[in-house]
Amino acid sequence: MLIYINILHEISHGVVALWLGDVTGRAKYAGRLTLNPKTHIDPIGSILVPVCFLFMGQIAFG
Repeated sequence: MLIYINILHEISHGVVALWLGDVTGRAKYAGRLTLNPKTHIDPIGSILVPVCFLFMGQIAFG
């Protein structure tokens, strides 16, 4: 459930950016205005950074 809440949060960022005139349209063209969790995974921020934190003995945060 927490994953989908986070995805809805991120979709709302993209929708509001479009409403406010985001000329780059990054969320739209990256295909991130969808409920599919796979499109919201960033290889560095979602996988690499938390794994590095775990190896350092810290809380996995990314």
